[in-house]
Amino acid sequence: MAPLNIGNWWNADEEIDLVVLGETDAMLVECKWASKPVGSDILNNLERKADLIQPELDGRQIRYGLCSRSGFTS
Repeated sequence: MAPLNIGNWWNADEEIDLVVLGETDAMLVECKWASKPVGSDILNNLERKADLIQPELDGRQIRYGLCSRSGFTS
């Protein structure tokens, strides 16, 4: 995916840390700088937020990414 636009997304009390838009794809990324590993709850929450941003993505296929300072839980 070659990026056409990179930024973040806000809507009321919701945010997505990084949104990368390509021609046919969109990557939504959540970044955590906590001292504990990130769990699947962070991915589940990002998938929930994807429903909110979906109308703005013009039919792009959504991909997900997670960044964590302290790694991930199993």
